[in-house]
Amino acid sequence: MLTSHAHWNPLTTLSTPMPNAVAAWLVDSKELSPIFKTLCHALTVHRLKQAWEPCFADETVVLELQANDPALVREVYLLGDGIAWSFGRVVIPEATYQHWQTQFDELGTRPIGEHLLYSNESVVRSNFTYCQLGSEHPLYQTIHRNYPCPTPTLWARRSLFTIDDQYPLLISDIMLPNAPEYPHHG
Repeated sequence: MLTSHAHWNPLTTLSTPMPNAVAAWLVDSKELSPIFKTLCHALTVHRLKQAWEPCFADETVVLELQANDPALVREVYLLGDGIAWSFGRVVIPEATYQHWQTQFDELGTRPIGEHLLYSNESVVRSNFTYCQLGSEHPLYQTIHRNYPCPTPTLWARRSLFTIDDQYPLLISDIMLPNAPEYPHHG
C-alpha cells in the first residue's frame, strides 16, 4: 500500500476553489473522451502502464481492499492531436479483473469508459470526489516525468464504478494544463 497524502472531497467541501476552466471539465458528469474527440482530429490513448501493484492507501479504503491486496493499475494519457490533455488512473481489484478479464486484456489503447463502462447498463457510478494534487503527490510526479507540467498543482476527479452490483473499480481523471477550453453548448 502506497501513501499519497491526497484528500479527496465532494465539490462543496473543497478547501481551495477549483479554477473555472478546470471545473468545467471535471464537474461535468460526462465521459471525457467523446467530448475530447469533438475538439481534435485524432484522440489517442497512450498507455503508460497496466500492471499488478499496490494501490494508494486512500484507494484501498474506497475499494474496501486489504492493505496489501494488489490491484491491476492502468495509467493512461488522453492525447488530442498528440498533446496530453488528461491523465487517467484505473484501479481494478482482483475479483473485478477475474470477472471481466477478457475485456480488460483486450482493452489495449482504447478508452476504458467508452469500451467497458458507459455502454454497460449493469454499471453504476458513484458521485465524484475531487483533489488538488501537489508536486509531492506520486501521480503529479508521474505526469511531470512524462509531460513536464508548468503548474505547481493539478486538479483531479475520481469515482467508483460498480459492475453487476459487486465488482468495483476506481477511476481518477486528472486534467492537464494543455487541455482545450471546455465546449459550452447551448
